[in-house]
Amino acid sequence: MSRRVIGLLLSSLLLACGGDDDAVVPDDDAGVVTATPHARIAWRVRCGGATGCTDDAPARIVDADDGEAGHSVECDVTPMADGNRRFVVTIGTPEGAAMRVRGATIAADGDRIIGSNCRLEVDEPDDFDLEGACSSNPPSADRPCQIQRIDITAERAVTAEIRCTDVPAAGNPGVTRDVTDDDVVAAVAELELTGCAGL
Repeated sequence: MSRRVIGLLLSSLLLACGGDDDAVVPDDDAGVVTATPHARIAWRVRCGGATGCTDDAPARIVDADDGEAGHSVECDVTPMADGNRRFVVTIGTPEGAAMRVRGATIAADGDRIIGSNCRLEVDEPDDFDLEGACSSNPPSADRPCQIQRIDITAERAVTAEIRCTDVPAAGNPGVTRDVTDDDVVAAVAELELTGCAGL
């Protein structure tokens, strides 16, 4: 076998073993943006006009990534076959307080809650846990929680405003509370999420 043939064989073997640093390796995740979910929100469970309740619960303030300092953040705004998006959110604090949105559907660009399956749950370790139906309309007896001004921004963030009036305690409908901004009694709690699935 000539030296030229041997040289060609060796060159072929080197290339087959990955000797070409400029080779393009396919990326199975190309085009998929992955980020850690982050939530920013401040809320407070308040007595409202409830009989026998005199002290509001402590303010719950979150500005953290999922897993940061004992916080948990999950959010899903994945598009569905009908062109709308699911809207599922869980935000938890190290103290055991939590806010969850379950069963909600929003338009492709946000805007408002669609349908009647939305439920808002608020866990409050210093008071009662709360659970009630939600919509984008003002709070009412059958839908005491409002999630309004939902927006999916160009920066891949989700923003919304949340408040509840006379939302019942889970398993104890005779007890009601309000959920508002942490500082201003009648104000909405402003939510901002980034890193959600579906964005």
